[in-house]
Amino acid sequence: MALKRLNKLMRRLKGDTSGNAMLLTALGMPILIGSSGMAIDVAQWYVWKRELQFATDQAALAGAWASAEPEQRDNYVALSKLEFNSNLSYLKGQVSDPTIGYEDWNGGTGNTVVATATYTKALPFTSIFWKNQATVNVRAQASYQAATNYTTCLLALDPDADDAFVIGGSLTGDVTCGVGALSNSVSAIRKNGSTLIDVADLIAAGGIDEDLAVNGTIHEFISNLSDPFDGVTPPDSPYARTYSCPTTTTTPIVAGDSTADVATRTVITYTYYQGSSQSSAKTVVTYTGSGSNTNSDTTVRALAQDLSYTPAEGYNETVSDTGEVYTGQNWPSTAKKNAYIYEYRQEVVTKLYSNVVPDSGTSTATSGTANGLLPGTYGDITIGCDTTFNPGVYVITGVLDFGQNHIVQGNNVLFVFTGEGTERMKLNSQSIVNFTGITYDQLVNEYSVSAEDAEVMNGMIVYDPESTADIAINGGANVVFDGILYMPNRHAQFNGNSSVGGSCMMLAAGTIELTGNNTIQSLCLPTNVTSFEIGGTTISVRLVA
Repeated sequence: MALKRLNKLMRRLKGDTSGNAMLLTALGMPILIGSSGMAIDVAQWYVWKRELQFATDQAALAGAWASAEPEQRDNYVALSKLEFNSNLSYLKGQVSDPTIGYEDWNGGTGNTVVATATYTKALPFTSIFWKNQATVNVRAQASYQAATNYTTCLLALDPDADDAFVIGGSLTGDVTCGVGALSNSVSAIRKNGSTLIDVADLIAAGGIDEDLAVNGTIHEFISNLSDPFDGVTPPDSPYARTYSCPTTTTTPIVAGDSTADVATRTVITYTYYQGSSQSSAKTVVTYTGSGSNTNSDTTVRALAQDLSYTPAEGYNETVSDTGEVYTGQNWPSTAKKNAYIYEYRQEVVTKLYSNVVPDSGTSTATSGTANGLLPGTYGDITIGCDTTFNPGVYVITGVLDFGQNHIVQGNNVLFVFTGEGTERMKLNSQSIVNFTGITYDQLVNEYSVSAEDAEVMNGMIVYDPESTADIAINGGANVVFDGILYMPNRHAQFNGNSSVGGSCMMLAAGTIELTGNNTIQSLCLPTNVTSFEIGGTTISVRLVA
């Protein structure tokens, strides 16, 4: 009986489902509680990591920006940490300063800033089961590139021309102040021939012939390059003048007393040659190391001097010229093994006579030289005799033809061409020209040029913005331009066996071609004149990891 009652009870229990929900809830409760706790911990960990990663990213970027600025580079670690802490919120005051340092990236050396940070703390739920605390490790890496301002002394200005700058022939020598082209063509600078010329840096908005890598360092496809003279306002010189040659030719000094203003100019030039010995040192180099000397150009003016002779008005007399004399100083070259740098000194003393007043009864001396041309505005000038231009600005509304076989010279002069026609300045195969450029002080003090424009035009000899005809220095030409030639619409060519002699010439032309068999030694920076600043890259910073 008892067994029957027990079986009946079990059957009743088996069929009763009223407690299932409670049973299932009891069985699922540990899983539910565990999942919720884990979700809270994961969310907490994600918040930590997100905030820490953002602060570390900003630290790396701040260090990269500081590293790209020369004046801030030494402070890059401090600035990185400052930016890190400034971008913390929940974790502020709980995280140690990040580790900041340089790392190599993408073939560069020390060109990225890497920031790493760590945060360790127990999570609310998981710490019940594990003794170890949760750790968040983050890392950020930012690359940087400093701004680069490129400079040159030979610059092709045409923005679109193919082969805007061609270096060819069998050229030798140095252009250590660099060459450039504003052309965005894929062939902005091209090599044509077996030239061995050393051009230091080659800079272009477009492409550069890879064969020129043996001649200098290639910087191609550079953005933000520009004409350094764009927007410059040249000085005016409004006094109307005319040019003529004397009709008689006699000795420029005659007997008889006189008075005159005498300007005695002393020019001392130091030239440095590099070679394995003094006799073989033929390459002109720039040397500014210990013991080097600086060129000087001084003029002493004496008014109304009593003279026992009568010079022609404007007569420029060479009193002495030592030629290049070895000073006995030499230094080992740091640029070339087993070579030395030898110093030579040349001193030239000249006298310029003006306001000449002969004594009564004394004939005035005349000369076959058009001495003492005064600054001002001229129409056409065709050189027909030896001609000396006094210092100052010469505005040419017509054509300046340098003629042939006449010595044409002047110190501290600027020719500004304003006339019409494709060729405002003519340089012939037998022209003999020797000029130095106008100075900053002249431009500011005598012609009221702004300091900004004067700084750019310092050393300029030719400002010819409109001429379009080709200009060439051919075999046999004896041309010395110690300064800057600006002719943005002309094709300038050095060809044949031309002698680009003396001092230093800088050229900014539409297109430029160096060719022939020249030995180039005078394409360099004149004394107290700076390179063309043509712009370049801006600061670039970005996260790379």
